Amino acid sequence: MTLQKILLKLTELGIASAYLNQPCEVKSLASQLQKQLPINNEYPSILLRIGYAKNAPFSPRKNIEKILHSS
Repeated sequence: MTLQKILLKLTELGIASAYLNQPCEVKSLASQLQKQLPINNEYPSILLRIGYAKNAPFSPRKNIEKILHSS
């Protein structure tokens, strides 16, 4: 719930966010990251990149008539 609240607040403030999974999932990268952070005997579970980004266009949507079929 804490992450959800953080992400919602970022969105409210117009700040973009993106998950960075690989450094946490790849053991060698997680070990390097652990050494750079002030944590002992623990590994990071998520990295979050935040900042101001340009608005990207939404993905095009299919026409409803092409998706729904009546019998």
